[in-house]
Amino acid sequence: MSPHTLTNYQHQLDSIIKILAQQDIHAWTQVTPSVVRFILAESKKQGLKEKSLALRLSALRRFLSYLVYQGQLKVNPAVGISAPKQAKHLPKNIDTDQVQQLLANDSKEPIDIRDRAMTELFYSSGLRLSELQGLNLNSINI
Repeated sequence: MSPHTLTNYQHQLDSIIKILAQQDIHAWTQVTPSVVRFILAESKKQGLKEKSLALRLSALRRFLSYLVYQGQLKVNPAVGISAPKQAKHLPKNIDTDQVQQLLANDSKEPIDIRDRAMTELFYSSGLRLSELQGLNLNSINI
């Protein structure tokens, strides 16, 4: 894992340990699936968003898996618990002025002409990127 991931996981585990201590849970063997759900509920009450809750659960799940591997736990109580669903954001549309800026390049270089033609076709036709990418000259019925 990257150093950044390790730091994030350590921070999450520190927060989890604080939540467990408030419930008088001081041993990992006391952690059950209901305790894992409680940790997530408390974290949500603290204001964590879905993405942060998923990170916290991931850190806990990985650490408990390590404890199972080390023989300190028989089973991982976090395995059957899913992370909260994260909101999916729609991509932002490019506005007309931005498209005009892309098409305003007057270069006569073949690659620039190709890129302008692809941008115009992509924007005006509603093609998916994969459809545009798969087009060949023999695919075009003039």
